[in-house]
Amino acid sequence: AMRSAVALAYCVVHSMMHLVRVFLLHVALNTSSSAVFLIIVTNNFGEIKSTVFKKYSPETLFPIITSDIVERFYLVFDILVVLARLACSPRRGANSWVDILA
Repeated sequence: AMRSAVALAYCVVHSMMHLVRVFLLHVALNTSSSAVFLIIVTNNFGEIKSTVFKKYSPETLFPIITSDIVERFYLVFDILVVLARLACSPRRGANSWVDILA
């Protein structure tokens, strides 16, 4: 029973984190200024800077590559959710999904 409760709590927290990522991406795409998008992009530079200039062996590089693949999959999935949300939106303004893709 305890393992089930822990697994359920983990799933809820994990799902909420993804919803927050989708929400932030949606806000970043819909803002007229690029300030939020700039914050999201510059946030990744610290991660790049800390990993690019280190020397890795093949054994330590494999977990980094696999976690990067998973993170990119999450990002693509989040972008698809945001674009689907924009496609279903009744408001067709300057920030519709057609304008974002163009």
